[in-house]
Amino acid sequence: MDKPGPWAIFESENVMYTIPKHSIIPGQHNLIQTLQDWETAVRGVNSIMARQIIPDKHNMYMIADLMIRSGAYSIGYPMSNTPLDYFNVPGPAYFINGPGPDDETNFHETGHALAMSKFPGEVEALVNFPYIMAMNYGLGVDLKVNYSFVPNTFDIDKTVTHRIVSNTFGSERDISNTTKDEVRYQHRGYGHYFEIVSLLGWCPLRNFWKKESFDFENGIDHGINDQDIDSRIIRMSTAANADLRPLFHVFGILPKDSIAVQASFDLLNIPKSRAIYYRLQEYINLIPLDDTAFINYAQSVYPDLYTNGPTDSPDYGVGWHYQKSLTYNAAEAQQRIGILQSIINLYYPDGEPAENTNTDVCCLLDTLDVSIVNEELIVTGGVEPYEISIDVNGDVQTVTVVDFDGCESTVQYIISKLSELEKVNLQIFPNPADEEVQIGFGDIQGQVSISLFDQIGRLIQRQSLMATEFVNYRLPEPNGIYFFHITFSDGRYSSIMVIKK
Repeated sequence: MDKPGPWAIFESENVMYTIPKHSIIPGQHNLIQTLQDWETAVRGVNSIMARQIIPDKHNMYMIADLMIRSGAYSIGYPMSNTPLDYFNVPGPAYFINGPGPDDETNFHETGHALAMSKFPGEVEALVNFPYIMAMNYGLGVDLKVNYSFVPNTFDIDKTVTHRIVSNTFGSERDISNTTKDEVRYQHRGYGHYFEIVSLLGWCPLRNFWKKESFDFENGIDHGINDQDIDSRIIRMSTAANADLRPLFHVFGILPKDSIAVQASFDLLNIPKSRAIYYRLQEYINLIPLDDTAFINYAQSVYPDLYTNGPTDSPDYGVGWHYQKSLTYNAAEAQQRIGILQSIINLYYPDGEPAENTNTDVCCLLDTLDVSIVNEELIVTGGVEPYEISIDVNGDVQTVTVVDFDGCESTVQYIISKLSELEKVNLQIFPNPADEEVQIGFGDIQGQVSISLFDQIGRLIQRQSLMATEFVNYRLPEPNGIYFFHITFSDGRYSSIMVIKK
């Protein structure tokens, strides 16, 4: 804060933001932690979208300025979607309070910049989903309390209710790009993705976008907006190893050629999902049973139902909910229950399906490969950065590599010129260390060989020396995890991990 200049710039590998320095109140926020939270959140988005975890340039570069750059919120480098009154000092704590509801617009525009693929009509709906990726997958915020985009009164259950009481429930949703559109800027426009994550986890969506990336590299372009509905239904269900059609049907996405799609499901042996079956049973209880129940639902999402509802547009939002509250009754509730039951019967004609025992799809497309070449660990595939652990048992060294997405591969090899003598327990301290460590050999004497490996198994240094009680060893750059492998003239050895901070 004692540096000259009116601006403060914060930068990590994925994120950079600029704010007026006067917005910073010393001690109000942990500026290092909030920057780390931004980095973690965006890495979560990168992972689910199957993008480079550590990019060549920032994925999100944001500034606070007097006015937004365009006539509407937009993508950009930097994104200028955060207006700030410079006469209001210190003003709002944009960005430095960490990612959260203040930043939904920037995540929405980032969704556009990511060019994520979509069903028809989802251009202004699915782009809200990176906010969920960032907050839930990245930062671990509970899915059920963190639902993106205004009004934030919608949660996962109320989104289902909204879809079921919609004008088109049971048939194709309205994607007319008019005021009656049932998808754009709305939770019900991407609620099916939220349901997939809630029921099956994030891996099905990651698999789907990863496979699209592989296909694109191999000359198969599925497109970005307005993808072929049948192809996308099949590919998303394949990535989940579960039949997602019941969810899609509820949310107004129906196959164009249901017979051909069913034939593809049979050929690919895609199983029905018991979790989705149970969830559809829960949907029945989310349907308002009469006018009072509907009003209670409507007021929970639009507290201004009776103040703004009568004058707002009857096509959407609070105005639509107000108009529906005037006509909704128990008869309509039973009609909608019947539609939902017909969807359940269509996809589950035999009732509850058998349990799918192959639900772990997280590493379905992982190609992580580990090999040892000339005593150097070579890791290919998977998603960098990797976490590497090395364990030595006798003359067998086991190397385990876990990639950013949690996929694992292990390789074992025989350490040359090592006997089966007892492993030597040496002391290396301090650990973690800043620049230098001391290796405590105690009463061991004679020639020793010290090999230092980095966290991906590359040999960094090797030297021979005569053991004394303590030997100083300077660690290389950069900071990180290193592995000492020390062998003695009689065949004994020691392996120790050291952290340079």
